[in-house]
Amino acid sequence: MDNIVETLQDGGYEVALCRSTSAELLELHTSELRGFDAVAAAGGDGGISRVVNALVKNGVDIPVGIIRAGTANDLATFLKLPLDSVGCAEVISAGKTAEIDLGLVKNGNGEQYFVNVFGAGFLANISQNIDDNFKDMFGKFAYYISGLGALPRYVPLRLRIGVDYPDISQREYIEDEFALFLVFNGAGAGGFANLAPGAALDDGKLDLVAFRNIPIWDMALLMTKVLSGDYFDDENVVYRRSERITAEFYDELPQNPETDADGERGLDLPVEITCLHKKLTIFVP
Repeated sequence: MDNIVETLQDGGYEVALCRSTSAELLELHTSELRGFDAVAAAGGDGGISRVVNALVKNGVDIPVGIIRAGTANDLATFLKLPLDSVGCAEVISAGKTAEIDLGLVKNGNGEQYFVNVFGAGFLANISQNIDDNFKDMFGKFAYYISGLGALPRYVPLRLRIGVDYPDISQREYIEDEFALFLVFNGAGAGGFANLAPGAALDDGKLDLVAFRNIPIWDMALLMTKVLSGDYFDDENVVYRRSERITAEFYDELPQNPETDADGERGLDLPVEITCLHKKLTIFVP
């Protein structure tokens, strides 16, 4: 921590440290940031997302710097940030910023922002349920190991997905059983860096990637194509780009499956997901 603070001070910043150990403290700390020039958040994708949500909800519009301190760090990887924390602090000290999009998820109970990905289905909520010690021991591989353990409990999602095409005033509906439903602002999740290879953080679009429910052995073959980014011609994958996407169940399930937003608990379906163009300013290399 001392090296990070020293690097930021060398860049001309006066540094105030806050350790937010609860959602309530995070809300309090972010509400007190008005008048500050920037905020540096240390954490993984979930931690960064919590800070961004608190900033936006409190109306605090200042640049956000990311210090890698998580397991997968999908957003930091997409931004090509340095692998070490001091290197990330040097990016902040250099002062180069960019405006990026945010995803906004709404349902009848509230709203939630995401920086990287919102998802539901098989593997989508793995990061929420992994023991921290297990993640510390195995790193990204903890996600893959836990994914295998989740196979016996896997229940397909019977979804009706809506995709808007405002340029031509049309709306498409896709109704099917899906194993996994993902909406990307970035390009990767869970350490897989190329799930949405066409994604950009500032294009005003979200990338929908949904995997139809197919036998597990076929899914394994499909994933090899997905990991290489070469799956666009596969009939078992739905890929769309849009400013607005909706998802709802067309048939009742025994229980509403958990969703995930940047590694945190997401809002329950049905949801409306929209892209907020260039809503957030961040430090970039």
